[in-house]
Amino acid sequence: MLLLTELFIISYTIQFNMNHKTRNLCIFTSAKKVMKIIRFLVFLCISVNLLHAQQVTLNKFTLQRTNNSGDSFTCEGMKDNSGQIIIPADYDYIWDFGEDSLTLARKINLTNKVESVTFTYQIISHKGFLYYEFPFFYIPESIQENLIRTFNDRSGSYGYLNALGEVVIKFKYPEARDFKEDLAAVLDPSNYQFGYINNNGKLQIKPQFDEAFSFSEGQAVVKKEGKFHYLFKDGSL
Repeated sequence: MLLLTELFIISYTIQFNMNHKTRNLCIFTSAKKVMKIIRFLVFLCISVNLLHAQQVTLNKFTLQRTNNSGDSFTCEGMKDNSGQIIIPADYDYIWDFGEDSLTLARKINLTNKVESVTFTYQIISHKGFLYYEFPFFYIPESIQENLIRTFNDRSGSYGYLNALGEVVIKFKYPEARDFKEDLAAVLDPSNYQFGYINNNGKLQIKPQFDEAFSFSEGQAVVKKEGKFHYLFKDGSL
């Protein structure tokens, strides 16, 4: 919508003064200033909405639902403090909301039998709006620090997506851990040793561990040459 508004302003100002090149340049410059103001106002509105969202407390509730075959499922939804249903109980599991008021949710396909039940993974807002629906071959497993650790069933590897469903770190790791304190342990496919990457996918600690876990308070538990150690962020043990 914002882009369409900007294009309208530009095209209108140019068409209105087609025969006045100098004046066109001045008006075009003015239009760019107007667009900057529009962008700022949109950003301000989004920031206010996010601030309001952080003040809203949502509580999980469960509901027993049945599919066409009569099979029963326990589904989750979210209510506010007044008891009003904000997110309907259509989900098998809803992860905790992040600072951006978005979260990962797993929706049950209630038309299937228990033996062949399928799930649809989605990114939803605190108001229940659908932001992104994952393709069937993407299997997100958790969301930490706004990055979604996801298994690609086609490639058989892990990668990380953001809350818009965009691939931030490519699918190339046989195993991967959650991001904690801006680092994540991943299994290098070349030597099958664990190392650590940052949230841009850049290698921070070279692959050298048989096992590796997420950081907590500046340290992570790793296993090297059959022994467990505490690893620091500078790579020292």
